[in-house]
Amino acid sequence: MLVQMPVLFGMYRAIIAVSSISAGTYTYRGEATDHLGPLTASVSDEIVNSTVFGVPLSHTLRESSGQPSDRRGLHAAIVLMVGPAVLLHAPVLLAQHARHGRQPDGPVAAHDDVHDAG
Repeated sequence: MLVQMPVLFGMYRAIIAVSSISAGTYTYRGEATDHLGPLTASVSDEIVNSTVFGVPLSHTLRESSGQPSDRRGLHAAIVLMVGPAVLLHAPVLLAQHARHGRQPDGPVAAHDDVHDAG
């Protein structure tokens, strides 16, 4: 995990800087610059203008102004959080249901099976 931290911090820094690089207002150590490594203004423009489910990649939930069109970000976030959780737990629930259908119900039925065998 300690090895991953510098990579993740660099990635977060680049993600945060995309909007200001695109707008031409990015500064590094107090000096104006038009890039951050390979992120130039043209690449930043492409990132800022790209969308997922109709929501800009640069959109944050804090930027929502309460307009109905801004709720797309909230809806996409809910789908992207709930969807994987359902897909993660669905096979477990199905397996438990299938296993429960093959076994007799309750401890009394299990106890009766032991006595019937002898």
